[in-house]
Amino acid sequence: MTDAKPTLDRTDAIQVGLIADSHSRKRGAVDLPQRVLDALAGVDLILHLGDMGVAASLDRLAEVAPVLALRGAHAVGEHAKLVAGTRRIQCGVHAIGAVFNLAGCAPTVRVDPSLELDDEKSPAEIASAFGGPVAVVAHAMTHRPLVERRCDMLFVNPGSPTLPAEGEGTIAILDLSGPMPQARIETV
Repeated sequence: MTDAKPTLDRTDAIQVGLIADSHSRKRGAVDLPQRVLDALAGVDLILHLGDMGVAASLDRLAEVAPVLALRGAHAVGEHAKLVAGTRRIQCGVHAIGAVFNLAGCAPTVRVDPSLELDDEKSPAEIASAFGGPVAVVAHAMTHRPLVERRCDMLFVNPGSPTLPAEGEGTIAILDLSGPMPQARIETV
């Protein structure tokens, strides 16, 4: 488990686009497909959960909506919106805990190929990693999309829009408009 404090952000975002593992390699992120940007149109915030490849992908995503990002293992270059470690994003009454490698900050959690956690120990580990309880745990690294509610938290992995573990590329859209956050996977 990490001892580093999360980066704290506040926003009024209601619709949050989640993207991860895009692995752009070309200058200006021109290899990030337009269909990904189109799928994110209309969100209030884009959260890139890591492994974007070239940091310029964040500029490309910012053409659609404001962006926050995590470094992951494969990020090339620096960017003002890019941090290592974890983020806690307060969106009104809902808190999102964002991390690239969930198992790295909560050792009782396993995420690949499916979500497994210790119903007694994992919530405390997750709260510790994000500086308090969160309604949503947004994570990446597996290239597999996942939306699952466990232990009063919504776990969301958007998969990968460009290098999916199987099937078509995906992103996720998080809806924070109601009393309980909802998420859906979008094929891109």
